[in-house]
Amino acid sequence: MVSSFRLRTEHQDAIHGIDSNIYAPGSDAQTANYGGKITEASVGVNYMYAPAKNISIEYITPLSQDRNGYQANKESVIAISWRNAFF
Repeated sequence: MVSSFRLRTEHQDAIHGIDSNIYAPGSDAQTANYGGKITEASVGVNYMYAPAKNISIEYITPLSQDRNGYQANKESVIAISWRNAFF
């Protein structure tokens, strides 16, 4: 069994200018609603129960968020995965 800790920061610049391919009445089409910063931390465990077969669980939570315009904030999530490698 292996444990992990991860700290991740993401920064996306805002969109400058106009793209003629983006044309919708919703907030997704507003270039002011794109980009920002987010920092996340995660803790997980990974268990290999057979060669090339493992299961893992990870808890991910945002530490800080500063998004541009109107964007939904990220919430804490639990990610579960099962991997099976074929040779």
